[in-house]
Amino acid sequence: MKRRLKLFTALLLSLGLLLPAGEAFAESRDEKIAVMKDLGIVNGYPDGSLGLEKPIKRSEAAALLVRIGKVEHLANRRMLIYPDVPLTHWANGYIVVTKAIQNKNGVVPIEGYPDGTFRPEKNITNAEMMKILVSVKDKRLTKARAAKATWPDSWIQWAEEVSIAGPWAGLENLSPNAPATRGDVFVMLFNGFAVKKTPNPAPAPVPNPAPAPSPAPEKRSPAPLPERNTPAPAPERRPSVPVPDINTPVPLPGKQLPAPEPWKYKPTPKPENKKTAENMDRLIDAFNAGTGYDREAFKSEFIRLINEDRAKLGHAPLVWSDEFAQGAAARCNELAAHGSITVNGQSHVRLNGDHWLKAFRYMGLYFGGENLLSTGMKSSRPLDQYDFPIIADGAKLAQTFYDMWWNSEGHRENMMDPDYKYFYVEAKAAPRKNNGSYKFFIVGSTHFY
Repeated sequence: MKRRLKLFTALLLSLGLLLPAGEAFAESRDEKIAVMKDLGIVNGYPDGSLGLEKPIKRSEAAALLVRIGKVEHLANRRMLIYPDVPLTHWANGYIVVTKAIQNKNGVVPIEGYPDGTFRPEKNITNAEMMKILVSVKDKRLTKARAAKATWPDSWIQWAEEVSIAGPWAGLENLSPNAPATRGDVFVMLFNGFAVKKTPNPAPAPVPNPAPAPSPAPEKRSPAPLPERNTPAPAPERRPSVPVPDINTPVPLPGKQLPAPEPWKYKPTPKPENKKTAENMDRLIDAFNAGTGYDREAFKSEFIRLINEDRAKLGHAPLVWSDEFAQGAAARCNELAAHGSITVNGQSHVRLNGDHWLKAFRYMGLYFGGENLLSTGMKSSRPLDQYDFPIIADGAKLAQTFYDMWWNSEGHRENMMDPDYKYFYVEAKAAPRKNNGSYKFFIVGSTHFY
């Protein structure tokens, strides 16, 4: 079953965050704040004041983060994602947008607290504000580097290295644990994200005698304007990208390689009167461990199938990401043990009712796509790989999963979504039932980002 929590296209704030250079040349503190106000990044109060000495709140920091990312137009979408940020809160839309914000290395600048709250009215300290802005500004910052940071010393040092704060940025001797004032934060924003305009140098003196002037360029006749009611020509249809045959060998200099035979599972004929009861649990355990079938064949076949179809649509290929493995295994295991891919009539939730994305919080994943399916067999006698061959054939398992999702419009939409870049496919089986029947119950999942 399919569910998409695509709040927004991934917002990689470290790309394209610079403010207009022509209006950003400033030296003094007041000039920097004036520039940020003129650019619409900072707003004042109804009485016209900026409240520069007032502490800044987490809700206000979220709004500033959205504005410097130039995605304020997305903030009109309100959602109840934190219990302490109701739909009526002025910053609800801004805080929703921050759920999708991360730098190019996956570092999330501002998050909620472990108890699930956001605390929008809580004041932010200087060190916390530096951490937020460094997470956006510093292109060297990775999740691994952030995890090893020493609080707050590392963030203060990095803020100085990228000129957000420090003596060369007009902000020195800030107490890390003191509430950050609005004025100091506005200066941090200018320091980090405004391109400073270099004044034009004085013109060089013209030598005497002056050189002969260059001939004026030939004036180009203006192109005739189209008729008012003349329809614009339709854009040329992009031709489909040809998909190479994966079985075609790549010729090497001076040597011609034969075409490899595609891997294919070929079970031996089932022996007569084979006792399988004692093998069924072991087959399930091996399947869940990924050793009962060729996992590499499963992976390569699914990658081939999905990217051949994406190429036909002119979409970039998806990249297999093992970073999903932990969360995908948790999703498939819990649903297989549950015996259904729905929980209390709801799709794409965990057994405790949480959204499926919580299985991927370790990745900092707050939006993406999930495809689910279930398949299996039930019998009055024990089952084995001869009755249900996909449990031992990785390529056949991949083809079965892909066909099931392809034949469902919503699942196919996820697989062909041009915005997704990474994916991972998992499969887990349910244990043997003890109610007088034997059952293989397989849950498959694909997760996209």
